[in-house]
Amino acid sequence: MPFNSSRYLVFIAVVFFVYWGLAGPQRRSLRLWFLLGASCLFYAVSSWKFLGLLLGFGLVNFYAGIRIETSAGRAKKLWCAAAVVLSLSTLAVYKYLDFFGQSLDAGLRLLGVSAEVPLAGLALPLGISFYTFQSVAYAVDVYRGKSPASRSLRDYALYLAFFPKLASGPIARPGQLLPLFGSDPVYDHDRVFRGLYRIFFGLFKKVMVADLLASYLVNNVYQDPMHASLPVAWLTMWAYAIQIYCDFSGYTDMALGSAELLGITLPENFNRPYLAPNPQEFWRRWHMTLSNWLRDYLYISLGGSRHGAARTYLALFLTMLLGGLWHGSAWTFVFWGAFHGLMLMIHRWWQESHKGKTAGPDSPLGHWARVFLTFNLVSLAWIFFRAPDLGTATGLISRLFVGDLTLAGIPKRALLVLALGVALHNSIDWRDRVGGFFVRLHPVLQGVLFILAVALFQLLGSVSEPFIYFRF
Repeated sequence: MPFNSSRYLVFIAVVFFVYWGLAGPQRRSLRLWFLLGASCLFYAVSSWKFLGLLLGFGLVNFYAGIRIETSAGRAKKLWCAAAVVLSLSTLAVYKYLDFFGQSLDAGLRLLGVSAEVPLAGLALPLGISFYTFQSVAYAVDVYRGKSPASRSLRDYALYLAFFPKLASGPIARPGQLLPLFGSDPVYDHDRVFRGLYRIFFGLFKKVMVADLLASYLVNNVYQDPMHASLPVAWLTMWAYAIQIYCDFSGYTDMALGSAELLGITLPENFNRPYLAPNPQEFWRRWHMTLSNWLRDYLYISLGGSRHGAARTYLALFLTMLLGGLWHGSAWTFVFWGAFHGLMLMIHRWWQESHKGKTAGPDSPLGHWARVFLTFNLVSLAWIFFRAPDLGTATGLISRLFVGDLTLAGIPKRALLVLALGVALHNSIDWRDRVGGFFVRLHPVLQGVLFILAVALFQLLGSVSEPFIYFRF
């Protein structure tokens, strides 16, 4: 059930009123069972064939968590390893089985071997990448003693399936979400309207920036990049960077706003990532819950920075390579991850080679030059992320340097939407001030604005494109 649909508006309204109608410690169990049922309904509307997989996934990992906590020594380690391997192998079967089969088939053909590698043709369950990572985080955190194993199957299932973050995150840790189910939220009018405001702010970014950039410019150029002029190629590269930010951060705004309606706080996922002056800072600001997950459960497990420079560089590269593959089962995502891995390695080498050297204060010009360079490198990497294949990606990259200089073909409306997207990217303080102003309005005026926002939701949401991260 996409957030940018009228069905979701009806759904969240019903959930809101029933949920708060069940407020209070005496009705906690009933309220949580209702929330779990609503989350299952949310999932079933979009992916009912895989609802059993999601619930079975939760059942197995719930039991494994208890065994991890109650075991000791080697048995404890084996239970943790079994839980992690089971989670990741399930993801691998659904997401990568055909990718590896197709890659093997292509490799055999290059060697002159004609062999038809059978493909499973499995559909990708909605949100499997996200609830897999949550299950891994749960098993490892219980093993490390950072989080107690849940003794409530209902609460653990809700930890995996809570509908605002189910399809595309943010990736909540067990310590961030499970304790909230054991407490009783108190209705807060201001908090509810801050949540409503954030939902419609996210919808605005999605529909009025991300989808329009896709329609006015990005989709057309990626269909035939070899006919793009040099200015159009550069503009398209920048436009997609803003498109994917407004699309994914717009989804996150709607997810966080939906949770706030129910008195639940989910972790933030974005912090003006394109203002980062280096690749490392970019990943501290972009998809922050994924970045933290990759650091804590993959990079550190690969050795991190504890075993010398060479091991650190290898850990950085492998972390981003696997992070790229997590995003999608295609070589374009592998190249995207490798590109970021190389950037992080180079940045780390630069830091290490200049450690201890006297440096003057950072000048504004130098800072913004690094921001501009980082933004363009990240935008260049996005080409691999967006392109349907490597040929399209290399074709568009070539047009960045050898295309003609004509300005024909640049839609003026795309420039206006791009400027709006840049403004929204830099608007966290402004967004919060406007949200605070909305909360302080008279309830009647709030109601009028809410009705207008509902009309906008139904008018624009019905023609909106799917969220980009729904594919993962």
